[in-house]
Amino acid sequence: MLPSPQDLQGFVQIVISKNITKAATVIGVTQPSLSQSLKRLEESVGEQLLIRSKSGVQLTKAGEKIYQNAKQLIEQWEQLKIEARQSRQEIKGTVKLGCHSSVGQYTLGLFLPRLLKKNPQIDFHLSHSLSRRVLDQLINYELDLALVINPVFHPDLRLHRLGKDKVRIWKAKNSNSDVLIFDPELMQAQHILKKLKQKKSSYSRFITSESLEVITQLCLEGAGAGIIPERVVKLYDVKKRLSFENSSPDYSDELFLASRVENRPIQTIEVVRKAIISAFEGD
Repeated sequence: MLPSPQDLQGFVQIVISKNITKAATVIGVTQPSLSQSLKRLEESVGEQLLIRSKSGVQLTKAGEKIYQNAKQLIEQWEQLKIEARQSRQEIKGTVKLGCHSSVGQYTLGLFLPRLLKKNPQIDFHLSHSLSRRVLDQLINYELDLALVINPVFHPDLRLHRLGKDKVRIWKAKNSNSDVLIFDPELMQAQHILKKLKQKKSSYSRFITSESLEVITQLCLEGAGAGIIPERVVKLYDVKKRLSFENSSPDYSDELFLASRVENRPIQTIEVVRKAIISAFEGD
């Protein structure tokens, strides 16, 4: 087990003061507390480090080795703490941002170009998966921020609502009326399919795809009807060839920005977070 910086600092001060009581006074702890600290350090090393006598303390051979390097270790530790504090205030480094690829297509362009120009020392690593998997990555410290649809509450996360969407069944004129195209991994699609089954819909053939972009394109070409979020449809259907029926089942979505609670003081993450929120104001 590695010794704590406090145990090393106490040991160094004992050697300098040549007396445990004096060393305890210098560093502001009690003598029994410092003696216990020395005991922990010796147990960690597995060797006796000091010999006590009436004239004070004397280093053993093992103690001399530890003392020779302890000062350098303490200085390195203090420097690490300084750098860690500075990193919280500096606006630089790589931000790991996760979102579904379709969400990324209608969100990232709203803030990334301007953010990169304003902050030349910030880089990004983008990760794409289903919203529930992206949220798991954030919870497991694999991401710094996440743009997610319909997130569940988690005590470690800050959630900020950015906007809403609607998942509907879209189709073009003269499309195959018995074909339904959808992503079976999406909870929204599963909900709509359940409603269709209850209504005994006319869909008898199915195409499944993991890409909402592919589903939208197939709908535009008349392959069938597709279960697609409205924001995705607007990206591709510039000529407004797709429509939906009000009588068909749908699903209401909400887009959130998620971040870890303890990352609040880290300026780089906060700058990105605020830029994203600002880009969606009024949505």
